[in-house]
Amino acid sequence: MDNDYLNGYAKFFGAIGTAIYVSLCRHADSESQKCYPSVKLISEELTISNKTVIKYLKLFVKYNLIAVSKGNRNTKQQWQNNEYLLLDKSEWIKPSEPITHGFVPKPSVLEGESQVYPVHTKETHKNKDNTSIRIEVLQGKSPDENHDGIVQVFEKFQQINPTINYGHKTNRKAANDLIKKFGLEKTLRTVDFAIQVQSKKYAPIITTPYQLKEKFSQLMVYYYRENNNKLEPKGIEL
Repeated sequence: MDNDYLNGYAKFFGAIGTAIYVSLCRHADSESQKCYPSVKLISEELTISNKTVIKYLKLFVKYNLIAVSKGNRNTKQQWQNNEYLLLDKSEWIKPSEPITHGFVPKPSVLEGESQVYPVHTKETHKNKDNTSIRIEVLQGKSPDENHDGIVQVFEKFQQINPTINYGHKTNRKAANDLIKKFGLEKTLRTVDFAIQVQSKKYAPIITTPYQLKEKFSQLMVYYYRENNNKLEPKGIEL
């Protein structure tokens, strides 16, 4: 576990939240920083309720300590555990006050940094309720290489994930990588397809750009199977 957590974040998440974060660190692979413990396992290790574990896992996602990829069904049609990725401390957002008794404060602005980037007012950069989306990046860092395209990718995912946050560095990077490799048009078509098949049997669960990048091959396998393997897998054929 990074020392910066104990030195600056433990007091915000308290003893229980810290214990849960320690459990994730304990199970994480040292290279990939990924782990797959079930909620039940964590609750049994710490002798706390499943509800408490779930509450703090959501808080860790909210404050960018972790990213979560939902588990899929295996070949025996059993649900696999979620994947938890421990994010780098440079992406963490520090709460403004300690989290106690269910109180969840808004993220604070880190010392010497601003999280607000100018909002786009073009029609193509508005969500479905016609409100300009809020884009959060750290002051002093230049916008992403494919900034406008990344915004469009995030807007697509807002259809099934209204809480998606542009300030999430891991998701921005994943969207940027997909656009660089496949182009914006094909990337957007792939997002549309991923969203359309979320309720379909055997389709991978994808609600963020990071999940799309990580589960891209699974989505392609599903796509070609649904099309009777008639299309050659050259890039994104969607």
